[in-house]
Amino acid sequence: MHDPELYESYSQFQRRDAMELVPYIVSKMTSKKIETVLDFGCGTGFITKNIILPSLMKIGMTNKTKLYGFDVAKKMVEYASVKNAHPNVTYMVADVMKEDCEFPCKFDKIFSLHVLHWISDHE
Repeated sequence: MHDPELYESYSQFQRRDAMELVPYIVSKMTSKKIETVLDFGCGTGFITKNIILPSLMKIGMTNKTKLYGFDVAKKMVEYASVKNAHPNVTYMVADVMKEDCEFPCKFDKIFSLHVLHWISDHE
């Protein structure tokens, strides 16, 4: 999906799942006050900013926690950077299926919601 506005209009299913699962999963995690977290396949950034980030803050992470949202679609990342901007969130275009994909840091936690069906090479 490379049309962020169209995706936003049809993503209620993904949002519902995230609102049910993410807070529960995060509540079971151990955490440090400052962590670096990745949302792999962030799409428009709605779930990244509005569900993952608040869930992390509820378990005691501070404003120094850094959340990265990676997506392969440049238009999605551009949209996320504008519509779902937050000082603790950095959105980046990245194709993690490529061997030469480089990460800006190591991650303490990685989220990936509704992503696998977008990957064409399942091997």
